[in-house]
Amino acid sequence: MSFKRTSSIRRDNGFVARFLIVLFVAGLPFGCSSASDGTFESGREVDTAGWHQRFLNEIFPLLRERCFDCHWSSGEAEAGVELDRLASADEALKQYRLVDSVVRVLQRQEMPPDQPLEKQEVQQVVDWYKGSFRPALLSLPGPLVARRLSRHELRYSLASVFGFDLQVAIIEAEQTVVEKSLVLKLLPDDPPGESGFTNDTHGNPLSESQWEQIATIVDSGIETLLGPSRNIHLAELLHLELNVPANKTAERFQVISGADAEGILREVYRRAYRRTVPDSIQERAIQRLDASQGNGLEERLRIEIKSAILSPAFLYRGLLADQPGKQTEAVRSAGVSSGERAVEPCDDFELAERLSYFIWSESPDEELLNLAGEGLLHERDLYLEQVERLLDDPRSLRLAEHFAVEWLALSEIESVSNNPPVAHALYRQPIDYFDHLIRENRPITEFYDSDYTFANPHTAKFYPGDRGKMSAYRKQRGIEVEAVNNQKLDLERTTERGGILTMPGVLAMNRGPVTRGTWMLERILGVHLPEPPADVGQVPPSPPGEQLSFRERFELHRSQPSCKSCHKYIDPLGFALERYGRDGTFLSDKAAKEAKIDTSGILPTGERFADFAELQQLLLREKSEGVLRHLVERFLSYALCRRLEWYDVKSVDRIVSSLSEDVDGVRYLSRDASFRDLIRLVTESLPFTHVRG
Repeated sequence: MSFKRTSSIRRDNGFVARFLIVLFVAGLPFGCSSASDGTFESGREVDTAGWHQRFLNEIFPLLRERCFDCHWSSGEAEAGVELDRLASADEALKQYRLVDSVVRVLQRQEMPPDQPLEKQEVQQVVDWYKGSFRPALLSLPGPLVARRLSRHELRYSLASVFGFDLQVAIIEAEQTVVEKSLVLKLLPDDPPGESGFTNDTHGNPLSESQWEQIATIVDSGIETLLGPSRNIHLAELLHLELNVPANKTAERFQVISGADAEGILREVYRRAYRRTVPDSIQERAIQRLDASQGNGLEERLRIEIKSAILSPAFLYRGLLADQPGKQTEAVRSAGVSSGERAVEPCDDFELAERLSYFIWSESPDEELLNLAGEGLLHERDLYLEQVERLLDDPRSLRLAEHFAVEWLALSEIESVSNNPPVAHALYRQPIDYFDHLIRENRPITEFYDSDYTFANPHTAKFYPGDRGKMSAYRKQRGIEVEAVNNQKLDLERTTERGGILTMPGVLAMNRGPVTRGTWMLERILGVHLPEPPADVGQVPPSPPGEQLSFRERFELHRSQPSCKSCHKYIDPLGFALERYGRDGTFLSDKAAKEAKIDTSGILPTGERFADFAELQQLLLREKSEGVLRHLVERFLSYALCRRLEWYDVKSVDRIVSSLSEDVDGVRYLSRDASFRDLIRLVTESLPFTHVRG
């Protein structure tokens, strides 16, 4: 919602009247369970009027008096924080992240910088936040909104329809890694959506030039399908076993009969639509085929196949899903109003589509489509069996190749070396590691710290104490360097490594303490900082006659007031990794001493650590709730292909709680919680399994 603001509002005594806007969720008297069984729990009625009135009477006047001089949108809002965005109850809910950050900053007494709020004032804000604001964040699924397939989804979905990946003919040297996909070659990269992921295409519609390129790609696929090797491809499409040698032409499809053409087209429609095809559409296409018997049949078949694949039903997800209209008994009993607020389980085909695109980035396969067609996918035990089946399938590697790469910005690794096989090895290492954690159902904690890794001859040098345990590598004759698969390597003597944070490629793509600290804040802890001031300047050299370390010189630089507020978060994390060189190499004791390396630090919340190993343990204990919450948010956002909103917060809370354990009254990431546990919880969550009108 946009809100028109003028400077005169700031002094207007009638400004409070502008807060009296109808609450978006007013009158919804329920909270939701984990939705693992698709049901809701009836909760106490939320006093929405109460939290709104407290905000007007207590919180807003305090913010206006103490904060608006610096954080008002009509002026130059410090750090981009515009507190007048909370100008209504509706907007306050939508800007829940801003509300969260305001409360945290006030609790740490960081703001206002010249005169922080009194303790009783801070407590007043905290009491309102915990007792009134948070309970108002009801669990609701998102509305059903169609979106186009991303570039990667289109590639895999076309392969699902045709039965083969569409590739370009490339003569490649064996020591290189070349992209062969015709889709990826012709179509531009998708820009990340509001969620930060490229599968979030809601704001990136299909352009005319993209549609023309897709049409060219589809033509190529049809030519391959019906070309010289049609026997093989059509037999697979129609689930036939011809038992004909691959190097011979079969007579079965030398001339395509009317029955064959109809069978081919029906199967293409089924795969393209990813659900039962409306008779009115499919039968008209069949009639056009029947009218083209003879020499024109095959040409008509090509036209009809192309029409099916270029239809919005294929190019867009969610377009044919059943819209919420009728209420389930569980929803009605919870007191949800009908009409535009209708909340229902996804139809079975939509659920199959959500599941397959989340884990495989691909259309549902035969088994999922059959279960959806029988209406069985909402049976919980069967549904969870399908989640496990999809995760066991080799295609689940795409979770690592797309989700992990985009979340952690791993594509930057490919530019850290001019030697392609080395860059490829550094890039594939975290991907294979992440895939292993999911495939083998490993604990989430091992993502951040472990006693093993994955390596190959190009990355073995980073593990000098254990590289001798790797399988022997024999280079092909005539090949100077080549891409080599990774192998699991137990780390017994290379104790300075383990987990994603110490992988050489991740360190090399984040050179320097500021870049590394910022990356950890954003990608691991989910803390986003404003852009640095334009006049930030460079780190000064050592004063005449002094030999200061980089960290000591940096202390002089960050002492500027405009830098200090952010660097107190960045620097402890970044300098903890200073023992690792710019290329990710771990410095020897002698080299570290000569460079005056100091890896100790103090977090803004007061926790101290001596080196990165101690910081790792802080991330897995004292800071694990924040680390886990960010991981859950990223997984859920990717699965939903959208930015999370206020009505998703309770779902995140429940997943975090399910993966946590209580230790002496403090919640930590459970050492037993695995990545498959996380994925199961995401796929059973309310926003994943339900839709709202």
